[in-house]
Amino acid sequence: MAVLGSRDQLCIHPHVSKETNNNVKMHRCRAKVESRTCQFYNNFDKSKDKSAQKVANIAEIMQSAGSTILDIEDIANIGSKNKCCPYYLAREMVGEADIVFMPYNYLLDPKARKANNVPLMNTVLIFDEAHNVERLCEEAISVEFSCVDVKSARSTLFDMVKIATDLEVQQSESLELLNGLSSQDIANHANTFERLVKVVEDSKMTEKGESFPGKYIYEFLRKADIDIERGKLLISDFKPITAFLHNKGPIQSSQAIILDKFLHFFKMVFGDFVADNCFAELSPTASQNYKVHIHLDTSSRSHNNLAIVTRKVVGYWCFNPGYSMNDLQKQGAQSIILTSGTLAPLQPIASELGHFQSHLKTLM
Repeated sequence: MAVLGSRDQLCIHPHVSKETNNNVKMHRCRAKVESRTCQFYNNFDKSKDKSAQKVANIAEIMQSAGSTILDIEDIANIGSKNKCCPYYLAREMVGEADIVFMPYNYLLDPKARKANNVPLMNTVLIFDEAHNVERLCEEAISVEFSCVDVKSARSTLFDMVKIATDLEVQQSESLELLNGLSSQDIANHANTFERLVKVVEDSKMTEKGESFPGKYIYEFLRKADIDIERGKLLISDFKPITAFLHNKGPIQSSQAIILDKFLHFFKMVFGDFVADNCFAELSPTASQNYKVHIHLDTSSRSHNNLAIVTRKVVGYWCFNPGYSMNDLQKQGAQSIILTSGTLAPLQPIASELGHFQSHLKTLM
């Protein structure tokens, strides 16, 4: 048996564990792992340090702990005791386990599933307390961004142009972290976001907002000259840019978070999270499962907290929870079981989530 937990629960690095922002914590962890500057990960990595094998053998650990089942607290304590990363230790346990416990989003969110290496082929998935699973299915593959977000991303990209230009002049080795991207490449993306700012600002809507079929997202983005080719380029180029920023420290890492948001958005729209790759095939997928909703958000206030700040928000929302559930089936899940004391009536839920062949309920 294995339990997958988050870095919030399992990170024991004295600096990274104190980071309050989850995205920053994740990328600071990854940066330290890649640069081999986390002693806890190095101790875990068998190829780096053979002595780590004493904590990599899960069966021996459980025997020494006097238990056949380890929970999150047990794994964290074992990692601390052996100076071995509990987070990666928990992930290692998955490969040997017959039963794995994890939060819903590790299964339903394609990004989290990929990051945590969750295998689905020939598995039986059991969602306990599944009365919220419809909402979570939709939220896992929905995204929205505000005009403020677009402007922040634009500013970060223009800052990166200056950084890349300086590195080019200095012929710095740090240029390797950008995977061959030039300052001009980054400037082209910054100009794309300059156009996207104008597109969002010029969007017309009523006080209640404006809704469109999902395929409108492609028409919307084309106004900023973002077609499928440009979208794929943004995906490939944002990866080294965000990695570069996260590797530079907490301030730059906070800048990278906004680019991560758009990286996630472009992946959803242009194919990383859907099987199709061409616009003609993507449009029906978007139309059947998504809506584009542009509205005004008045939940923010000015820095002095005296005035309400109104900002335009673009939502790309999934309205078909079955789309997310169907993806689990496509990934090879053998059976999907939902259990809860409050699922009744069953038929509407089964219809929304897909074709569940068997329904069981107790009569009270």
